[in-house]
Amino acid sequence: MKILNKIISKMNTGKKNQSKTITVSTKLDSNNNNRKKLFEHWCKKEKWLLFNEGIPLLYAVDPEKKNKIPDELVTKIEKLASHAKECVKNNLLPVINTDQSEKKWEVKPINLFSWATVSRVAMPDEFVSLMSFISLTVKQINNSDSNENTNSINHVNREITLGAAISILVNAPNSSRNANEHIDSISIVQEILKNEKHWFKDTERKLSEAEMVQLINEYLKFSKPLYLNKI
Repeated sequence: MKILNKIISKMNTGKKNQSKTITVSTKLDSNNNNRKKLFEHWCKKEKWLLFNEGIPLLYAVDPEKKNKIPDELVTKIEKLASHAKECVKNNLLPVINTDQSEKKWEVKPINLFSWATVSRVAMPDEFVSLMSFISLTVKQINNSDSNENTNSINHVNREITLGAAISILVNAPNSSRNANEHIDSISIVQEILKNEKHWFKDTERKLSEAEMVQLINEYLKFSKPLYLNKI
C-alpha cells in the first residue's frame, strides 16, 4: 500500500507542476473530479473484493455508495461479473483466494485492470490513466528489484568462487597447479566444479566456468607483483 500511495502522490505532484506551464486552464466538471477522487482512493488499496468492489469500480460505481444505480448499469455489472467468474475458473483472471467462497474472492487492482483491458471493457478515462501509470511504475520497480536480486546472487557467487579457490590453494595445493607447477586458475575451477554441490550448497551457481576462471585470474594477476617469485 505504501508503494501505491507514493505512486499516486507522485502522479498528482507531476500534474501540479505541469499545470504551472499551462497559460489557458480548463476546469474539469464535478463528475470527472469525483471519479478521479474515487479511483485515487480505491487504487491505494492492495486488493479488492472482486464482485463487490472491483467490478463496480470498472464502471465508476463507488462500492460504498452503490445503492442508486440505473438498471442498465446493473445489467452491465452483472454481465461482467458472470464473465469474470468464468475467467477465474479458466485461470484467465488471477484471484488471491480461490479456496474461499466467491463473495470473498479478492483481486489485485493491477490484475483486474489488465484483465478488463484484454476483455475490452469500456473503462472511465480517469481510471485507465491512473492504472496505466501505476502499472508502468510497478513494472519499473519490479525490474529494479529483479536487477538487485541478480546482482546479489552474482556477488555471492564471486565470494564462493574466491573462497573455494583460497581453500584449494591452502588445503590441496597440488590440485591448483598445472604441469609446470604454476598456479593455474583453470585447474582451480575444475577442482571447484568437481565438488560444486559442496561449495554452492546454499545458492545457485550463476557464474559460468569461463567467468570463474577470469575472476580467479584477475586476483592472481593483481597479487603477482607482490609475490612474483612464488607464483
